[in-house]
Amino acid sequence: MSYIFFGLLHTGIDNETEHELLPLALKRSRMDKGFNSVSTMRFWMLFGAFTDFINARQFQWAREALDRAEQDLQTEHNLNMANLLLFCRGWYRIIHDDVDAGTKLCQQAISIEHILKQDNQGVGDLANVLPYVLANRDNPGSGAYFM
Repeated sequence: MSYIFFGLLHTGIDNETEHELLPLALKRSRMDKGFNSVSTMRFWMLFGAFTDFINARQFQWAREALDRAEQDLQTEHNLNMANLLLFCRGWYRIIHDDVDAGTKLCQQAISIEHILKQDNQGVGDLANVLPYVLANRDNPGSGAYFM
């Protein structure tokens, strides 16, 4: 159950330690894989780590977290998390290399969210998150958003 604490407290851990502990937390969560809430928590650990890493401009680690979420989605088939992955991939592009392409990905995720009336379980309306992402692109010291 240590992965639960990791999921709740990740923003208080320095990024290097978080990067080292994330695989362990994911491995431990596999032991309780049969519980639906654990699957969702695994995604939140990955997306939470992604936000920590992308806000700190640690692009390789941010990408690894998204790639891991994509791998998990191949077996989980969770539409909410797949859409959140799409949004986060756009977020990555906005911060890393291409504001226009990233914004388009984020807008696609926002459209899907509205069409399907998705509940992103605590993130809120993705349209409200996008301005923080764009502000953080121009000024890394402001606009940081954490999941």
